[in-house]
Amino acid sequence: LCCKTRKGVVIIMGKIIAVCGKICSGKTYYCNKLKARGSAVLLSCDEILWDLFHHEEGDRHDGIVLDIKRYLQKKAAEIAGAGCDVILDWGFWKRAERERVKEYFGALGIESEWHYIDINDEDWDVNINERNAKILSVCDHTLLAQNATWEQIRAICDDGIKYGTASVCIPPVFV
Repeated sequence: LCCKTRKGVVIIMGKIIAVCGKICSGKTYYCNKLKARGSAVLLSCDEILWDLFHHEEGDRHDGIVLDIKRYLQKKAAEIAGAGCDVILDWGFWKRAERERVKEYFGALGIESEWHYIDINDEDWDVNINERNAKILSVCDHTLLAQNATWEQIRAICDDGIKYGTASVCIPPVFV
């Protein structure tokens, strides 16, 4: 927490903890550990995408994420202004985005710090494979074309087994 003085009154300000790292590097795990250590609010784009859109935003994904980030940035300033630290779990993959966020909070007199999650390639591959397996375990693999061949049906069934999909959907004539 940092203190600011406005018109002779000391104001306790929270700080922004922005967590940066590539996809599947363990950012959310790290953010949850930070949150558990003390009083901080965790703001996550992924959490909102899941809770509100169930990851079904399709082609609108990038626009929705941008809107979410703008909203969360505004809320983070309000929360920090109320004296609570805020953890931003966004990825911050591009330098320009990191600079914009730092400038935004700096202009408001809110301290920000950056935590970069570094991960070696071997651990990163493990994380990506685990994430993909979780995703595939709730996905259907589908080939419902009425003109599908037995070879295509065998291939889609083999893929479903190989990748651990939730189910394989095929035309009833092949069952």
